Amino acid sequence: MRKVWLFACTLFFVSVLSFAQTPSPSPLTNEVLAAILGQPVAGACVARTDGPREVAKRPARPGEKSACTGLANCQLGAGTVSCSGTGPTGCFGVDSNCAAGQPGYAKCDGVTHWCPPCAECVGTCFSSVQCYAVCSAGGADPTTYPCDLTAHCCICRY
Repeated sequence: MRKVWLFACTLFFVSVLSFAQTPSPSPLTNEVLAAILGQPVAGACVARTDGPREVAKRPARPGEKSACTGLANCQLGAGTVSCSGTGPTGCFGVDSNCAAGQPGYAKCDGVTHWCPPCAECVGTCFSSVQCYAVCSAGGADPTTYPCDLTAHCCICRY
């Protein structure tokens, strides 16, 4: 009978231990989530490609100059240009539109920072591998050779 009671008590304690829950980690606060993920920006899903755009500008406090940043996307494969300023004229950027002959630029405090000139379409492509063959055909070694998939043309930069 003693073995039965010992077995029953052991079974009872094992079942109690198996159903005990470990403490779960505390949920993240809104401040911690904002620090990890960043705050969503109003209108972040709306892309605006026409004309100048102001970026990262906030109103100045009394006695303080307003800080701003201008950013422009250059032609495919040429990256971006940016600038920072604090002047009254503000900052803005205009993306490259090579089809219209407009190189991109960013302007801050009256100083303009230009994208590299638009490169001409060299040959037809459907991938950058094809563009490397087209761009290096004359024996030159291109630094970048992206394929503009909207126009299916190679943009060779040396």
